[in-house]
Amino acid sequence: MGCSVALLTGRGNSSFADKNIRKVNGFPSLQYPAVASNNSNIFDWSFCSSDSDEILECAEKVGFKKIKRPPQLATAQALHIDVINHALSEIKGFGIDVDYLFVFLANNVSVTTKMIANAWEIISHSDEVTSVVPVYREYDRHPLRSMKIGPNKNIIPFIDTKLESRISSNRQDLDPSYFLCHNFWAISVKKQLNGWNGNDPWPFLGNFIVPLEIEEVHDIHNEDDIIKSEAWLINNKIDLSKTLGKAVHKTEHDDNYKANSVNLFHNYINMTEKTEKEFFALSNGKISKKIPTKEQNKIEIYIKKVVNKIINILKPFFSSRLKETIKRFFRKI
Repeated sequence: MGCSVALLTGRGNSSFADKNIRKVNGFPSLQYPAVASNNSNIFDWSFCSSDSDEILECAEKVGFKKIKRPPQLATAQALHIDVINHALSEIKGFGIDVDYLFVFLANNVSVTTKMIANAWEIISHSDEVTSVVPVYREYDRHPLRSMKIGPNKNIIPFIDTKLESRISSNRQDLDPSYFLCHNFWAISVKKQLNGWNGNDPWPFLGNFIVPLEIEEVHDIHNEDDIIKSEAWLINNKIDLSKTLGKAVHKTEHDDNYKANSVNLFHNYINMTEKTEKEFFALSNGKISKKIPTKEQNKIEIYIKKVVNKIINILKPFFSSRLKETIKRFFRKI
């Protein structure tokens, strides 16, 4: 009988530097899916595929064995199917036969042990299911409503809409559409021993894909995605310090930025005897006097992170007046 294997994937050469190990609430992003995987107690083996020694070492700290990816699979043009095939070949070299492969993407923190357990329950108890994937329902960006640039530089329907029945312009009249979350894919390898039998662009998912509907989540491709990911972790009560110990921030400067942001927001919340005008004069003065102009963007990012966190915690207790004031504060920063 084969094994169940967790595979964490992430390359080092990306347009958003170090996105797979960027600190999210104090921990490298890849450690969130890794810890969720470990806590599921489902997997016999855990591996990380990467070209980056830093990524591999970070994953090794949470129990994932290293698979060094060749350079040709570490480019922006490399496909996940080739990465998976290479990993399976390397795993087989360890004498491991894989029945089920759960692929976790290192730049997506939005994975829970419950999601993994639900996917496992479905895929391991079916003779037909080739994969289980988390999806979210999309209301606005429906495929039948999407457009593309035509040969004459005009916009035309993205897909052929010359159907027998007319397509309604009301989104509620259309069949629900779903998009993959790409936080993980649960794949039955043993049901595709003769080769991947699914459709492009993800043929490794096979021909019987079962959806696991969740809320929309975000890959990390920029600083805004880190803010969204941190908010998701807070809302889902995920704190790696309970598992891995004290959070470590990337640099001393990062700690200073966060400390300044926290102090700034505390001044704002406690401005009972100050007018809003006075507060903004005070905060702007602090920023301009203490922090170099070239670093303003980093400060603003951390302000928004801290504000998001504290608002999520205190939201039930906010008065309507304070909520409006905070909205004005956001517009000004």
